[in-house]
Amino acid sequence: MKLKIPSAKSQLVAVEAPQFTVPDGQVLSLYIPKNIGELKAAWNILKDYTGRMAPNPESALQDLDEITDVLKYHSSDSGYLIFTAVDEGGKPVAVAPAEIVPLSDVTERKPFQGMSIGLIYQIGHTPRISNNDVDFSVASSLYEAVASTMPRLLAKKDGWAGTVTESRKEGPELEAIL
Repeated sequence: MKLKIPSAKSQLVAVEAPQFTVPDGQVLSLYIPKNIGELKAAWNILKDYTGRMAPNPESALQDLDEITDVLKYHSSDSGYLIFTAVDEGGKPVAVAPAEIVPLSDVTERKPFQGMSIGLIYQIGHTPRISNNDVDFSVASSLYEAVASTMPRLLAKKDGWAGTVTESRKEGPELEAIL
């Protein structure tokens, strides 16, 4: 199965979609939402997860962009993509917003010119797939799939500087990344 990039992402190419097996035996596939309905379903997972995991309601509101902004980013040439892990029925169970950025956008240092970096901003999963936010193995597998896929999406095979992710400073989310 090919991981199809929204058509506006002309600088990116489709690649084979990674799959991974989760503890209950399900096979999940990496997927990028193709329409507003799929994107909203993925964003709702992230929104619900953030609400469950944030230390307070204000923090939950600050952690996420509005879906209207996400719709603009995801349908532009920005390199911003919402990656999801979908079950065999195509339903999203985990989500990781990410962006591919040319390093020339963030530094003028010569060794980094012509290179790109991947940024994974957040993670979210359903309570069901994570055993009520106790099992973060799907998050770990999704991070790994996204991080290994981003450099393969580049149409121009620039140098790849690596992937950076953000997380809470402690807890199971950080452990899933590590």
